[in-house]
Amino acid sequence: MSEVQSNAQGSLKVSKGVIADIVSSCVKETEGVARVSGSNEIVRRLAGSKNEETIKIALIDDVLSVSFGVIIKNGYNAVKTAETIQENVKNAVGSMLGLTVAKVNVNIVNVEFSQ
Repeated sequence: MSEVQSNAQGSLKVSKGVIADIVSSCVKETEGVARVSGSNEIVRRLAGSKNEETIKIALIDDVLSVSFGVIIKNGYNAVKTAETIQENVKNAVGSMLGLTVAKVNVNIVNVEFSQ
């Protein structure tokens, strides 16, 4: 899947992987987030895969929806963290790609307890 925009100068295509990388970066930079669920760096490097497997992306009529799971750090409010993630993703994707983000579905799948 790619986002395509055409004009007199040509066309622009944005791959699903680019969108997933932007989303992943936003999530990881949010305070209270340990990591995106399923984003094991070692497995990704060995398999040569990217964030596309852990972040589900749907684009319908230039409106984007994303879904993913996160693991939050112990001691952080899950609801506030999820709301911050949603706002950060909408702002980043909107400013970088000019896409409208209709939904950012954040699933808290675990809590990481530091030892």
